[in-house]
Amino acid sequence: KKKYNLFSILMLCMMMVLSSCSKEVLDELTEEEETETTGNSQLEIVTRTGENDEVVSYPVLVYVFNSSDKCINVQTISSASESMSVNNVKAGTYTVVAIGGADDDVYDLPTQDDAAPDDVIVLKENQNYNDLMLARSTVTMAEGETNKATLTMERKVFMLQGVIIRQVPESVKGVSVTVSPLRENVSMSGEYSGNEGSYTVTLTKQSDNTTWKNTATLYLLPSVGNVSIKVSMTRSD
Repeated sequence: KKKYNLFSILMLCMMMVLSSCSKEVLDELTEEEETETTGNSQLEIVTRTGENDEVVSYPVLVYVFNSSDKCINVQTISSASESMSVNNVKAGTYTVVAIGGADDDVYDLPTQDDAAPDDVIVLKENQNYNDLMLARSTVTMAEGETNKATLTMERKVFMLQGVIIRQVPESVKGVSVTVSPLRENVSMSGEYSGNEGSYTVTLTKQSDNTTWKNTATLYLLPSVGNVSIKVSMTRSD
């Protein structure tokens, strides 16, 4: 019985020592994680347009990535009068990516936890591009520094303001126009991918029975080389 009690005491002591060591290791890891993500520098971010663009497409969603491509901050700039600040930044090099026209109803945009600098901007189902703009910049922060990153927004789509076809035979029952080949995707890096995209615009017959039009404003990704325009006319047969 004495041997059993001694064994129990020894086991209890070992568990206490292991528990204490685990707590010390956990505390040390927590301190290291805080050191990795916090510092005493401040990063200010503003957006502007290039020479050929008149206005920025708001809202602008801004992602900040560290040198390991981990997103450390996401904020929204809602108007030209607003800017963005990221406090407690550690010294190092950061990549800042801004998406103009970042409408949650149009795009399935990544969150801070799953964002990467080269993510493809994904349209939600049954949605079309809006006035999409992008900017990307690299900024190096020193210890205790306040630095500013100015992002020059670049439009990544073209605007199709409307299609009108006149003198269409009255026997025609339907008219559509297909534009191709278009880029299929654009990423947060600003790079395009895919060469076989297309978009079809359906026209509506006007009161004179020979004019067909669609005056809706559409935003499309750019063409691959020279654009091809195909007009399709359908009769009742």
